[in-house]
Amino acid sequence: LELADDVGPLLHERLAEGEPNWWAWRRLRNHAATACWLVSPRGFTITPWVPPSWRIPHFREPERRLYLSATIGDPEDLRRRIG
Repeated sequence: LELADDVGPLLHERLAEGEPNWWAWRRLRNHAATACWLVSPRGFTITPWVPPSWRIPHFREPERRLYLSATIGDPEDLRRRIG
Protein backbone atom coordinates (compact mmCIF):
# COMPACT_ATOMS: atom_id res chain seq x y z
CA LEU A 1 0.00 0.00 0.00
CA GLU A 2 2.81 2.37 0.86
CA LEU A 3 4.51 1.73 -2.50
CA ALA A 4 1.43 1.67 -4.75
CA ASP A 5 1.73 5.36 -5.68
CA ASP A 6 5.43 4.94 -6.54
CA VAL A 7 5.21 1.61 -8.39
CA GLY A 8 2.18 2.53 -10.49
CA PRO A 9 3.95 5.16 -12.64
CA LEU A 10 6.95 2.83 -13.10
CA LEU A 11 4.72 0.06 -14.43
CA HIS A 12 2.85 2.47 -16.66
CA GLU A 13 6.14 3.68 -18.21
CA ARG A 14 7.74 0.28 -18.72
CA LEU A 15 4.91 -1.97 -19.90
CA ALA A 16 4.67 -2.11 -23.69
CA GLU A 17 1.23 -1.23 -24.98
CA GLY A 18 -0.78 -4.29 -25.99
CA GLU A 19 1.24 -6.94 -24.13
CA PRO A 20 -0.69 -9.13 -21.63
CA ASN A 21 0.73 -7.42 -18.54
CA TRP A 22 -0.16 -4.01 -19.96
CA TRP A 23 -3.82 -5.05 -20.27
CA ALA A 24 -3.82 -6.51 -16.77
CA TRP A 25 -2.31 -3.32 -15.33
CA ARG A 26 -4.91 -1.18 -17.12
CA ARG A 27 -7.69 -3.14 -15.41
CA LEU A 28 -5.98 -3.13 -12.01
CA ARG A 29 -4.24 0.23 -11.73
CA ASN A 30 -7.18 2.13 -10.25
CA HIS A 31 -7.55 -0.54 -7.55
CA ALA A 32 -3.88 -1.32 -6.90
CA ALA A 33 -3.98 0.08 -3.37
CA THR A 34 -6.60 -2.51 -2.38
CA ALA A 35 -4.93 -5.48 -4.12
CA CYS A 36 -2.65 -8.13 -2.65
CA TRP A 37 1.00 -7.53 -3.66
CA LEU A 38 3.30 -10.56 -3.50
CA VAL A 39 6.93 -9.45 -3.81
CA SER A 40 10.10 -11.54 -4.19
CA PRO A 41 13.67 -10.78 -5.34
CA ARG A 42 12.78 -12.09 -8.84
CA GLY A 43 9.51 -10.27 -9.40
CA PHE A 44 6.09 -9.50 -8.05
CA THR A 45 2.47 -10.44 -8.52
CA ILE A 46 -0.54 -8.24 -7.96
CA THR A 47 -3.76 -10.14 -7.31
CA PRO A 48 -7.27 -9.06 -6.40
CA TRP A 49 -8.08 -9.00 -2.72
CA VAL A 50 -9.88 -12.11 -1.50
CA PRO A 51 -12.43 -11.50 1.24
CA PRO A 52 -11.93 -13.45 4.48
CA SER A 53 -14.66 -16.05 3.95
CA TRP A 54 -14.14 -17.56 7.40
CA ARG A 55 -15.71 -14.38 8.85
CA ILE A 56 -18.92 -14.75 6.82
CA PRO A 57 -21.34 -17.03 8.71
CA HIS A 58 -22.83 -18.47 5.51
CA PHE A 59 -19.38 -19.72 4.49
CA ARG A 60 -18.16 -20.61 7.97
CA GLU A 61 -21.09 -22.89 8.84
CA PRO A 62 -22.64 -24.17 5.60
CA GLU A 63 -25.36 -26.80 5.52
CA ARG A 64 -23.64 -28.53 2.61
CA ARG A 65 -20.30 -28.31 0.83
CA LEU A 66 -19.41 -29.09 -2.75
CA TYR A 67 -15.77 -29.93 -3.48
CA LEU A 68 -14.52 -29.48 -7.04
CA SER A 69 -11.17 -30.22 -8.62
CA ALA A 70 -9.89 -29.61 -12.12
CA THR A 71 -6.91 -31.91 -11.59
CA ILE A 72 -8.27 -34.95 -9.79
CA GLY A 73 -7.32 -38.19 -11.48
CA ASP A 74 -8.77 -40.77 -9.12
CA PRO A 75 -11.87 -40.22 -6.91
CA GLU A 76 -10.11 -42.17 -4.14
CA ASP A 77 -7.53 -39.39 -3.95
CA LEU A 78 -10.29 -36.88 -3.20
CA ARG A 79 -11.80 -39.18 -0.54
CA ARG A 80 -8.41 -39.50 1.13
CA ARG A 81 -7.86 -35.74 1.18
CA ILE A 82 -11.21 -34.69 2.62
CA GLY A 83 -12.19 -37.83 4.52
